[in-house]
Amino acid sequence: MRKDKGFTLIEVIVVIVIVGILAMISVPLYRKHVLRSVAAEGRNLVYEVADAQEIYRMRNQDWYMEDNGREIGIVEELGLDARKNRYFKTFTYNMPAAFSSGTAGETFTVRTTGASGTNGEGITVTLKWSANSPSVVTVVDANGNTL
Repeated sequence: MRKDKGFTLIEVIVVIVIVGILAMISVPLYRKHVLRSVAAEGRNLVYEVADAQEIYRMRNQDWYMEDNGREIGIVEELGLDARKNRYFKTFTYNMPAAFSSGTAGETFTVRTTGASGTNGEGITVTLKWSANSPSVVTVVDANGNTL
C-alpha cells in the first residue's frame, strides 16, 4: 500500500482562491483605515489653528488677520508651525473682513490639504468655526468621499 504525501492540485487552487478573496476584501478596508489615520493629523491641525485664534483673541481682543486667505505653514504670533507635521504641512484660514466686529454670528474657516508625495495627498480637512455652535470638521479624500 502506497501512502501519498503532499496536496492535490484542487486543494492548492482552493487555497489560492480563498486567499485572493480575503485580499480583495481586506486591502480596500486597510487603505481606508490608513487614510482615516492620516486624516487625524489634519483634523488635529485645523483644531490647533482654531484654538490658537481663540487664544489670540482672548489676549488681544481681536482676531489674528495678518495671513488671512494665504496658504501658510507657520504663524509665530499664534504659536503655530505645521511644517513639523508628516502629512499636512500648510493651512489656510479665511475670515470675513468684518470679522473683528464682535457680532454673535461670527464664523471662520480653516482648511488644510495633504502634502504631495505623502499618504495625505488628496485629503482635505475643513473646520468651520462659529461663535453660536460647535465647530464642524469635514474630511474628504481625492475622490470626494467623506472619511
